[in-house]
Amino acid sequence: MEVENEEQERRAKIDLEKERLAAEEREKVRKYEFRSQGIEVFETEVDVTTERQDSFRVSAAIKFLPPFSEDIEQFSDSFEKVMELHKFPRYKWSTLVHTKLMGKAQKVFFGIIASGLQ
Repeated sequence: MEVENEEQERRAKIDLEKERLAAEEREKVRKYEFRSQGIEVFETEVDVTTERQDSFRVSAAIKFLPPFSEDIEQFSDSFEKVMELHKFPRYKWSTLVHTKLMGKAQKVFFGIIASGLQ
């Protein structure tokens, strides 16, 4: 009976290690896909023991945003992937996107915001 328990514990540890390695491999593949699409990947560590709901800082998040491109679809796709990669709260996306928009895209964005306030 004791031998069976030890064997089950050993198998559980092996399964846990396999899951950890598979997760690492998935993360490597995901980062490779982002890099191959020209999206810069930053290594960040988050201490979940001290993370608070109000800890999101726009000024710190801006550095992760892709540069604006006149190809608005490409910029939009890159922007969305970066937002998801860094797990930025969706309700902060509009606060972040306007910091990178220029020219006509910026005018359109602020026109939409202004019309929504009326």
